[in-house]
Amino acid sequence: MSLKVLCSDLRRSIVLSLFQGPKRLKELEEGLKVRASSIVHALYELEEHKLVDKSNKHYALTNKGFISALLLQAFEGADSVFELAGDFLLSHDISGIPRELLVRIGELKGCQVVRSTPESLDRVHKEFLKLLSEAKEVLGVSPIFHRDFVDVVQALVGGGVPVTMVFTGEVLSNVVACADKDNLSAAVEAGLLRIFCVDELKVASVVTDKFLSLGLFKPNGEYDYSTDLIGGGEAALKWGRDLFDYYARRSKPVEARDLRV
Repeated sequence: MSLKVLCSDLRRSIVLSLFQGPKRLKELEEGLKVRASSIVHALYELEEHKLVDKSNKHYALTNKGFISALLLQAFEGADSVFELAGDFLLSHDISGIPRELLVRIGELKGCQVVRSTPESLDRVHKEFLKLLSEAKEVLGVSPIFHRDFVDVVQALVGGGVPVTMVFTGEVLSNVVACADKDNLSAAVEAGLLRIFCVDELKVASVVTDKFLSLGLFKPNGEYDYSTDLIGGGEAALKWGRDLFDYYARRSKPVEARDLRV
């Protein structure tokens, strides 16, 4: 596909408009607020590149045009995310996010960067725990350990909330050391708590029924406790669940007997 044809703002707008369904010239004119003569010229270019077809006075995307529209949406979504969270993504190690989810980074456009401040050094931690305590379901991957997280998870599981976590071996050892082993193993046997273990993680994420939290490492290998990307919305939650699934598929399940050792 020639990228040149989509360098025009008008041609991109037409492709994205037709992504919603076939339209007459008059509908395009009214929707885009552009003169018909300009739209006709742009449509000619799109037809030349087999992105658009005309039938019964309606313009519609070809299969090539439909795929191009999907790519345009992904690009524009990513651009929106970088407008809101560019500093966060540019200044951290994103190698822990699989490529297929980096392509879909635009799905996080409803999220916001939350930062701790000198006046509130634990702001990120407190906000995360508050949101977590209200969850009805928890899926997470964590290369970091904090006792408060274990306490909240134990309370959630005790209240019947299903929790599934992917830990590194070191983090799992710390969790087992500070948790009640009998309650931990009982929750695993009951199916309320599922634990997986993986060799390495370069991303921290928790997704619940209402929010996604994403934490990253700095380029020097230190985890950044002072900054999180937090938000909700159907697309962001789906993105978070897919990130969890990516690591769960690459992890080893932990049995209840393993937690009693």
